[in-house]
Amino acid sequence: MPPPPRHKLLADIHDLIRLELENAQFNGSTGALVEVLKSGQSDLRRHGHRATAQSMLRTEGFPHAWAPEEQLLTLADLQATTNSILQDLRGVMLAPPALHNGYLLCDVAAAAIQCAGVANDESGELAVTRSRRSVDFSVAMRGGTCKLKFSMATTPSNEWTRWDTREGGDSLLFGVARMLYGLRPVRPCMMKVRGDLFPRMFALPGGSRPDEDYLREILREYTKVSQLRLDYGNIDYVRRHNFLLAMRDASVMPNVKHLVIKCVDDWPILEFVESRKRHIRERDREVDDVLTAVWETMHTRADGGGVLDVLELEGRCCIPEDHARGLQTLVGRVMVTARCIRSDSASDCDICSWTLA
Repeated sequence: MPPPPRHKLLADIHDLIRLELENAQFNGSTGALVEVLKSGQSDLRRHGHRATAQSMLRTEGFPHAWAPEEQLLTLADLQATTNSILQDLRGVMLAPPALHNGYLLCDVAAAAIQCAGVANDESGELAVTRSRRSVDFSVAMRGGTCKLKFSMATTPSNEWTRWDTREGGDSLLFGVARMLYGLRPVRPCMMKVRGDLFPRMFALPGGSRPDEDYLREILREYTKVSQLRLDYGNIDYVRRHNFLLAMRDASVMPNVKHLVIKCVDDWPILEFVESRKRHIRERDREVDDVLTAVWETMHTRADGGGVLDVLELEGRCCIPEDHARGLQTLVGRVMVTARCIRSDSASDCDICSWTLA
């Protein structure tokens, strides 16, 4: 789900080509003009203007990189080719700026739901899961009898893994937000996010991040979501808490009343004592990181009037009493269904025993 092509780039490349054409006409040299045509075509393709870039390649007389040296174009030939390209660029520049593909996905999702015979007032469940190769968006409606799945690839060959993606003003988080824009017709009442680990843009001067802003903007339209589940069990990735921290704004998914947080995964307890101790320390740190982010979110959201009815904490871990008591002041009720990691019975654990009181 790449961003829409930058419309201003068309004018920039047009002006640069026109300038080099004027220089070539003045000094009779074509070398600089040839390089500008090649680089302009490459920039258009790389920044999403693929149709325009292909049109340039198909223009008669375009100086292809693979053209043999004996087929060098004369200035008159190159001038005719360049004028044709400039005319095409002006036509594209006059057209409205392209929209991101989330708009197309919105039409596709709406058509799929309509074909399935789902009524306008029916809601579904939306699950967002990141794997190593994709971010998958699974939709279940009518009690799971109607299922749809949409995927956004994250393979090494696509735009999300290029080193300059975030410097160029885009991110995987931005792509996820655009996918969520397209899936608005689902109108989910329940949403699940496994991982919540989407790399974001580098901060702009002043600290803002357009991808985070856009995610919040889209999630404000998910007004039917009453239950949100955030699964931080997958420790293969760095924790980022993007969805959780987006909820600091009480207008984001404004009708969420039940939040389920899976703090860590249900890993088996290790047999060897030292390995077991290290494993428990790592899980404790993960729980502390997650619950700190939860507290920050609930505190800010409550100040905006978005108090939750229920906050449920689960996973194979120990929930410290001070964390839970602090959260209890910010939500209607805190439910701890986590299973103790130190002992088979919470009553034997110095950290978990408070849950039995």
